[in-house]
Amino acid sequence: MSEEQPEIAINGDSEQPGAKPDSKPEAEKVESEPQNETDPTSQPSNGEEAAVTENEAKEENKVEKEKLKEEKRQKELEEKARKQKEREAKEEEKKRMKEEKQKKKRSKKEAQVQVTLLDDTKQVFSVRRKCKASVLFDEVFTALDLSEKDYFSLYYLDNNMRVYLDPLKSAKRQIPVDDDGVWRLFFGVKYYIEDPSVFKEDITRYQYVLQVCRDIKVQRIQVSIDELNELLVLVLQSSVGDYNPEAHPEGYTHDFIKFFYPSVEAAPPDTEDKVRELHKRKKDMYPEECEVSFLQIARSLSRYGIHTYTAQDNRQNQVIIGISFRGLTIFHEAKEIHKFDWSDIVRVGFSKKRFKIWFDPSLEKPENFKPSLLELTFHNQSTAKRLWVVCAEQHTFFRRPSPTPQSAPSRFSFSFKRGSKFRYSGRTLKQLKEAEPRPSQPDFKRTYSERFSRPQKPKVKRSASLTEDRPTNVVAAEIEPNLQRDLSPNDEEIAEGVRTFLRSEYEKAPEDEQKQTEEPKLEPATVEEPQKTEEPVPEPQETQPEPVPEPQETQPEPVPEPQETQ
Repeated sequence: MSEEQPEIAINGDSEQPGAKPDSKPEAEKVESEPQNETDPTSQPSNGEEAAVTENEAKEENKVEKEKLKEEKRQKELEEKARKQKEREAKEEEKKRMKEEKQKKKRSKKEAQVQVTLLDDTKQVFSVRRKCKASVLFDEVFTALDLSEKDYFSLYYLDNNMRVYLDPLKSAKRQIPVDDDGVWRLFFGVKYYIEDPSVFKEDITRYQYVLQVCRDIKVQRIQVSIDELNELLVLVLQSSVGDYNPEAHPEGYTHDFIKFFYPSVEAAPPDTEDKVRELHKRKKDMYPEECEVSFLQIARSLSRYGIHTYTAQDNRQNQVIIGISFRGLTIFHEAKEIHKFDWSDIVRVGFSKKRFKIWFDPSLEKPENFKPSLLELTFHNQSTAKRLWVVCAEQHTFFRRPSPTPQSAPSRFSFSFKRGSKFRYSGRTLKQLKEAEPRPSQPDFKRTYSERFSRPQKPKVKRSASLTEDRPTNVVAAEIEPNLQRDLSPNDEEIAEGVRTFLRSEYEKAPEDEQKQTEEPKLEPATVEEPQKTEEPVPEPQETQPEPVPEPQETQPEPVPEPQETQ
């Protein structure tokens, strides 16, 4: 029996109370299973990691390949863009070369002319290089819409002296060329008129006002502060109209002060207050009236309309000779030392650098009289000749009824050339006065100021009762024939009442004109009643023709009798 027990114990088939040792391996088995699952050194976990790393490597390879492809694409795009830019640059270079060639061709045939106008605006004109200056004159006058052309001209500055172009000569030989190849000229007044009523168009008068403003600004015309304030107020009134404290705040005169001073700071400190007080006094003045008053004051100023040139006298003193519509004036140290009217001058001429004036102020000139001689010396001969040309032009324009006709060229004149060939071309002042104006004046805008402009009146249909731009006496002169035609002569009192009513309508403010013109329609009884009472008037008109034909029939009978007797 003792030998069977160990067998039973070894086989473990019997259930004995001593089962404790068998419980421990089961717990170890249970514990070992999770250890095997979590153990990183187990064979199944290594295979999964290897698969993951292979996938990651494949993905990295794909990303790298995509990056390489993207880089190739970017390089290709950059290369295409670079080639496209090179093509565009080549095309632009070709276009530029073509344009340069065209410009060179044009520059040989055409020239760009920059003209500075009197309102400081600049316009560019294109003309042929070989054309005469008259072609350029026509271009400028057409752009400005000027018909009274002979008062103006084009010029350039040479040592602060104006050099006017001759319209009959080639423009290329007269105009200096800048480095950029552009011809730069100025437009301005050449003949300053003493009487502003000569002008037939408002635009001509307006250009004269701009010229005087510029001459005062550059100190070519001497003016006192009071006179300058008066001129400034007239320009102000012409541009903005009557003074209105709401529409004209403080500083509204700055734009107009710049017309006479280099800047607002250059003007006296009390200029704005004085101008404002003077502006309050100017009422009901139209631009045309302001400009006429402006020129009336300007013509009395010192050095108005004088073209000045610097020279030397016999004592080597520097003097200034001025040429104007009055004659010749010589200044020394801003003082007038000689003055010669055109009637006192016998002859002017030049010889090389010397300019000569023969004068005799005596009224009675015998046959063998010898005039006095005054000589002035210039830096070069061209300046002396230029002064002589200006004298000839000013004298012919103001003193001659018509320019001297040019003589026909002689067959043998080439071998006997002496003196200058200059002859004045254009119309004289007398011819301009006798010329007929245009049927309608051009519309233009006064550009004294860009911020402030005069409000235009409402356009009302012109009739026998209302006009806008003419004085009352002219309006009454036009109304009176209409009243005499429409009303009978027995109704003079009613006609006088209508005249006073129409004059009052003309003198009222333009804002109320439209309302007031409608009011007479509501009260037609005062005018229509006399028309109803005019019934007996046609009766004598019907009776008058009966005796009229009788003398007409009797008159032709005696008429042939004296003719036959004669």
